Amino acid sequence: MARYLIQLLEARKRLWAERLERLAAYLAKH
Repeated sequence: MARYLIQLLEARKRLWAERLERLAAYLAKH
């Protein structure tokens, strides 16, 4: 159970990191 939660958190963290990188790239262009 704990392992499942950790995997979920890691996946979410990765998703947010990608989203923030994309946002930063978008803001840098404009």
